[in-house]
Amino acid sequence: IDFSFGSATYSRRVCTTRTLGRFLKQMDANGSPGVRSLGSRQTCIRGNIGSVFKSHSKGGSMKSLLSTATAAMLSISAGMASADTVKVGLIADYTGAFATWGNQFQQAVEAYQAVNGKTVKGPDGRVHEIQFIYRDTASQGPDKAKQLAEELVVREKVKFLTGFALSPHAMAVAEIANQAKIPVVIMNAATASITRGSPYYVRVSMTIPQHVVPLAKYAYDNGVRKVYSIVSDYAPGHDAETYFNKTFKALGGEVIGTARSPITETNYG
Repeated sequence: IDFSFGSATYSRRVCTTRTLGRFLKQMDANGSPGVRSLGSRQTCIRGNIGSVFKSHSKGGSMKSLLSTATAAMLSISAGMASADTVKVGLIADYTGAFATWGNQFQQAVEAYQAVNGKTVKGPDGRVHEIQFIYRDTASQGPDKAKQLAEELVVREKVKFLTGFALSPHAMAVAEIANQAKIPVVIMNAATASITRGSPYYVRVSMTIPQHVVPLAKYAYDNGVRKVYSIVSDYAPGHDAETYFNKTFKALGGEVIGTARSPITETNYG
């Protein structure tokens, strides 16, 4: 609180989030703020209450002093309340070839909050509002995901990152998560090794091996003995090739060949 004392020769700046009682105890006999700071939080309010302190020092109404100081404390409380908003940055594709993912993620979030509300009670016992900030990777490469993650952490001050439909996008933000100590909740990216990239990663979807290992068993159990595998040439495709072929061979099948296709390839004729 920055109190300006009218014609007085000084103006003392005091920043506080403590109680009104403590504030009043810091007043000296002349109605001036005590020499000690009442706190370190840099949330300050300006007000010219010189006349109140002058009337108090002359035996004036304590009610006026209490009224002014209480108003200041209420303003501080209002400022603190806004700090209870927890920002979550959601990174996904909203445009381009993979645009379906971003829309699905956002619709799921909005549907959940419509039913359950936008506030949660935290481990500190306080109620926090959860605010999602959406960013579009536009079906571009991992550099775009990393750029958006940096902006969300540095500019928006998000406390969590989430989304990530594609494995390269999820892998790209590991260093940011480690440096900022920001939890990352992966909604879809399925390469098995992703969560090894950072202790701040958690995945709520599935992994590629969960799909292809049962597929290899199904193929062998249904009489397939020879296969030729073609996968997309990026991390999830490599996982599919590795885990399918390993499982199929262990069952007694034969992999007669493999190929990896660029992810932009559309002609398989």
